[in-house]
Amino acid sequence: TRYPSAVAWRIDGESMSPRYRDGDLVITSDKHPAVAGHPCVARQSGQIGVNCKIYQESGREVLLIPINEACPVQRFPRKQLMWAWRVLFSVRLNTR
Repeated sequence: TRYPSAVAWRIDGESMSPRYRDGDLVITSDKHPAVAGHPCVARQSGQIGVNCKIYQESGREVLLIPINEACPVQRFPRKQLMWAWRVLFSVRLNTR
């Protein structure tokens, strides 16, 4: 298989709308780290769960930037970043 360590994450909320909607799935792999300016799934120490946002670095900080401008940017010290994996694919399920 091409992505043996792939993981699917369900989007919860509207922070990445309209690109990803609540209930969509994004696929990541620990073999593909986050790339600046691209969507990622990231985990930071002291936080419950993960975030799907646009990855950016600024000096010693990590910024997780939502597409939906109504949602806040998350800024935190790079040392708090446990991991960040680039979104490789997304899936929108037909939920009728």
